[in-house]
Order: sequence, then C-alpha cells, then structure tokens
Amino acid sequence: MREPIWLATGILWTFELHALEAAAAALGIGAVCLLRQLLRIELPAALVLGVLAATVFALSGAAPALFRKSRGDKSPRRPVSFRRAFYLVSPHFAYGSFYYLFLFSDRLLAWSARAGRAAPFVQFRGDYEMGLGLGLAAFIVLVGWVRASTAHFDRRRQEAQKSFTIFRLAEFDSLLAGHYYKWAACFLPAAAAVSAAIYCTARLLGMFSNPAAERVALWALAGFPLVVLGLRNVSLLFSLARPLPALAAIILAWLADIGAGYALLQIGSYEHAVIGFTLGAAIFAGVSGYCLVHTIHRLDYYYFASAA
Repeated sequence: MREPIWLATGILWTFELHALEAAAAALGIGAVCLLRQLLRIELPAALVLGVLAATVFALSGAAPALFRKSRGDKSPRRPVSFRRAFYLVSPHFAYGSFYYLFLFSDRLLAWSARAGRAAPFVQFRGDYEMGLGLGLAAFIVLVGWVRASTAHFDRRRQEAQKSFTIFRLAEFDSLLAGHYYKWAACFLPAAAAVSAAIYCTARLLGMFSNPAAERVALWALAGFPLVVLGLRNVSLLFSLARPLPALAAIILAWLADIGAGYALLQIGSYEHAVIGFTLGAAIFAGVSGYCLVHTIHRLDYYYFASAA
C-alpha cells in the first residue's frame, strides 16, 4: 500500500504543492486515529484504510496538476523507443529497488531470527521496531536537508558558472568541492546532536522496555543520519546524470547489510541485525561520497555531459 501514496505525494512534491502533501499526511493520520479509537477497528485494517484515504486525496490533487502541465506544454516531442526508455530508466528503477531492500532487510532478518525450536518462522519484534522508530525520527528531522542542500548547491553552481571563464575551470571545480566539504562538516555535528537529543528524550520518558530496545535505538540513531548523508550524495549524482555510481553504492550497502546482519545473528540474538543496517549505511554514505567527490573535482566535465 505504500507505493501508490509515495507516487502521489512525489508528484505533489514535484509540482511544489506542499500544502496538499501535508494535508494528505494529516488526513491519513486522522483517519487511522478515528477508525481505531472511535470505531474500534483493528490497527492493521485501520492503517490500510488510512493509507488508502491519504492516497486517494493525494491523487485527486496530483491528477489536475499533471493535466494542466500536459495541456500547457506545447513543445515538440520526439517519440522515445522502448530500448532508449529502458536504458534511461532502468538504473533509477534498480536504485529504488535496492534502496528499499536495504531499508527493510534488517527487519526481515530480525523477524525471522529463531528464539527457540518451537518459535514461529517469522515473529514481530516490538522492541526492535521501537528502537528503529527512534532512528527513523532522526531520519525525518534530517532528511529535509537533502533537498535544501541540493538546491543550494545548484544555486552556487549557477553563480560560479557566471563568475568563471572557460580558462578557470580548475578554480570552478575547487570552489564547489569546498562547498560540499563545508556542508558535510556542518551536517555531521548537527546530525549527532539530533540523534543525541532523541536518545536522551527517550531515556527520560522511559521508552526502553528492555536493554535490547536501547541497543537497537543506539545503532539506529547512528545509522539513519548516515543514510541521509548518502541520500544527499546520490541526489547530486543523479542531478549530474551519474546514476551508476549511486546504484553501486546502494548495492554494496545492501550486501553489507544482509551479510553482516546474517553473520551476527548466528553468534548473537535478533537485535544484532541492526548492526548490519548501520554498517550498510556507513558504506552507502562512504561509497556515494567517494564517487561524488571524484565527480565534483571534474564538475565542469560532468555538468556539461549531463546537459548534453
């Protein structure tokens, strides 16, 4: 049920209809609360109906925007062959598939970890989910910086492009590389502060039901900011028409996630699956950052290639 609402809200985000995005989210949350508290509907069914209501609302706002855009665009279009469309779209589709595999693989490992011979093959781990939820809270606070920083980098690029001639390309590349390093240096302390604040708040509120939940929260609060850093890197790689390095970064992150998570489950308990996630997040941020730095140091070439 998540994919349709992501598609609908993605269209609203593209057209900068942020008020409708917020309204769709509020409607979905309100519908779940109403169905659960007043009508006493079971939580899974209430969640499905809430997501359905938010999706219908978002699509009702996205469809007119798409229609107006298609009617207003009078530019001539050349037909695109299926082979060319597949070539252009497939790296992005593969990246999205591996990204969501990476996000949920540790959960599947933790849910399928056997607690004993009589235990079911898959069992929901509430304390594991609670710890991941705290990490997700840090992700939600920080992920808005991805779009803002990408837009800021693009503005700086446009300003620098007007200031430097073709004979000063090395200075152009160095200036924007310095801008990236400065952003990363500001982001990491801010991300650490957000994670620390969430952890301390959870401790004060007594949210940790057992030590396992606390350990999961600590690893998740370390991992999700690294995911945000990786997303910022790949957003710039995509804007420069370099999807393959982004795809390589997320594949390596997923392999580290499932490999380390599975190995740790053989010698530990289910909560150790989150360590694989955090290791994968570090690899995602590191590999994507390495590829982006290489790209930025030849930004003049890659920017020209992406516009060609």
